[in-house]
Amino acid sequence: MMTLVQELKDREFMDGFSPPRVHCKAFEDNSGCVEMATVHKMRPRTKHINITYHHFREAVRNKLVTIHQVKTTEQLADIFTKPLAQNLFVKFRKLIMGW
Repeated sequence: MMTLVQELKDREFMDGFSPPRVHCKAFEDNSGCVEMATVHKMRPRTKHINITYHHFREAVRNKLVTIHQVKTTEQLADIFTKPLAQNLFVKFRKLIMGW
């Protein structure tokens, strides 16, 4: 979406209009991931990471994406990615369903 809006702006398709400012927020509970995205330093164990990572880091540097660190017990995306204890599953399910 961000690339589409920028391309339309570059081609002057949105001439006379104020294009929307697109900004993404990423919520991450892994401190290593947050550090990799914000600190420009390569380590031997991260050498293999492909161009997508560098593209994401560039978006963070240009302030198109902000990373917000959250506690592991507050990471709502975990309900879709890993088995959870029943209390966390019920908590996240209620948040998703709006109960």
